[in-house]
Amino acid sequence: PFAHHKPEISFIDRDGVIVPEEFPYHKELKLFSNAGAGRLLGSVATSKHVSKLVGWLQNRQTPFSLKWQKFAAKHKINLAECECPPGGFVRFNDFFTRKLKPGARVIDQTPGGLVSPADSKVTFVENISKKDIFIIKSSRWSLQKMLGNAALSEMYKDGTLISFRLAPEDYHRFHFPCDARP
Repeated sequence: PFAHHKPEISFIDRDGVIVPEEFPYHKELKLFSNAGAGRLLGSVATSKHVSKLVGWLQNRQTPFSLKWQKFAAKHKINLAECECPPGGFVRFNDFFTRKLKPGARVIDQTPGGLVSPADSKVTFVENISKKDIFIIKSSRWSLQKMLGNAALSEMYKDGTLISFRLAPEDYHRFHFPCDARP
């Protein structure tokens, strides 16, 4: 996914317009595709331990957490849609999991309509049997690996795979259609 050229991925935005996706950190990520040290650095950077460390830092007040407005501008995040506390966000995760103002994301109530379970980029493969391997978060997956069951993977081999990928500009909060606890 980090080849020398920009990946040609498009998505349909909230207004129904097809938009080519931009990858703001593409140059930095390209380093990870290079042989040797770049691949080693990439495997370390995407490890669970580094992810936990970054998550821990994002829950702290750091010099980086004070740059949330710059991050929002880079990712074209519409700050008019979110509830911003007086004085701004103290921790980066507070910004990242920001609340939306009422009416910012109206959910289609049309009977029979299909509503996405996430504010995300949606990728789909219409017939899974035509593709052996799927790349999700830099990991290789097969249908059997995803389902963990050979009989189930045979049952769904001609099905459709739908993947919901949250990007930095997407809304990162949980909501449930009924009483529930995550």
